[in-house]
Amino acid sequence: MSTHTPDEGSREMHDPTKDKCLELEKRLGATEYELAAEIADEGKAFSDGMEALHKQARSAIEDIRPGRDKARR
Repeated sequence: MSTHTPDEGSREMHDPTKDKCLELEKRLGATEYELAAEIADEGKAFSDGMEALHKQARSAIEDIRPGRDKARR
């Protein structure tokens, strides 16, 4: 004879929906991690590209006005 109420017994039973939900949560977490890593990589690439363009622009400006930039330094 069981001392569990019907509600307690049903909670103890295996729930395949819960397993599927846990599996999906794990997959979602892994996907979120991968996406965050890709965004960080893209952000770094963008930042590096902007820095390179800034250096090119500064160099071009110095080529156009060499006397003015050298006087500031």
